[in-house]
Amino acid sequence: MKTDSTIKGYVYICSNPTYDNIVKVGMTTKDPRKRVKQLYNTSVPAPFQLEHYWTITNTTPKAFESSCHRHLGKYRVTDNREFFRISPDQAIAEISTMLNNKGRNYLKKRKLIVIFLFVILVIFFTTTMYAIRPVFMKLMEYYQ
Repeated sequence: MKTDSTIKGYVYICSNPTYDNIVKVGMTTKDPRKRVKQLYNTSVPAPFQLEHYWTITNTTPKAFESSCHRHLGKYRVTDNREFFRISPDQAIAEISTMLNNKGRNYLKKRKLIVIFLFVILVIFFTTTMYAIRPVFMKLMEYYQ
């Protein structure tokens, strides 16, 4: 697990052997292994098992967790809870796919922004040069 200062937190998937094909998707700013251990209390018959976690460095863990919850919305057990009726492997695959798609969309958006800025600069310099050309020519005539 990373420990550098760029880490903002973790989003994790855990399961409980008592609940078949139900996972919890949560977030923590601490070690996800410790967080999963904290979930084992008197209201749960068996300890949770950490299935997977993502290290969050480029957004807030809460925002990433919310994106995961929205993405897995059709599997949600109860609206106000972080539990989803889906296998751990399927949940990991769904969130990983979501991340890959967001990454591709981000790169597409960046590429479009760069192209747009390039076009704007070309237009700006072209119109500027066109506008100052007569002034430049007059100056050249004057100093000859």
